[in-house]
Amino acid sequence: PLGTSLMEGAETAPANITTSHELIIGTIGYMSPEQLGDIKAEPLDARTDIYSLGLVLYEMVTGTNPFWGDTDLSIMRKILTSEPKPLHDLNPVAPREMNEIIQKCLRKRREDRYRTARELLNALENMRSEKQLDSKGDKSDEPFPGFWIPRRVARALFWFVHFGYLVMYGAA
Repeated sequence: PLGTSLMEGAETAPANITTSHELIIGTIGYMSPEQLGDIKAEPLDARTDIYSLGLVLYEMVTGTNPFWGDTDLSIMRKILTSEPKPLHDLNPVAPREMNEIIQKCLRKRREDRYRTARELLNALENMRSEKQLDSKGDKSDEPFPGFWIPRRVARALFWFVHFGYLVMYGAA
């Protein structure tokens, strides 16, 4: 689940947080393919959180989770085998560049995702800069459909969610 390894200074986290009966703890719909795979696999790293964050971004842009199903098993199967629909299929005003960024976050192989949150942030900032440059030279009356929030608000939300995870998992 999101927050497993994005904490500052964390390089890796256990492969899965489990009980003594090997039950996976977390929200199945936001788990990465490697979390649903072999429990004895390599330790999780930031790319697992990049995947979960990609799911949240996908939901923010489209209003739906690409892997929702009727049962946990159907959700797990979709996460492991299905590809999400392109953003513009569900939201025609979604920038194509955003689709590329989110699709990279949601790649099945973690080696194909952004390696760090900083790398993802750089891609988002580059997209935003390019869109701002495009809109300055654009004669269109239609404004760029933005979904950006002020940096202060984003930081406050980040710390609120981060603190929530610490409290929820008893680390605070």
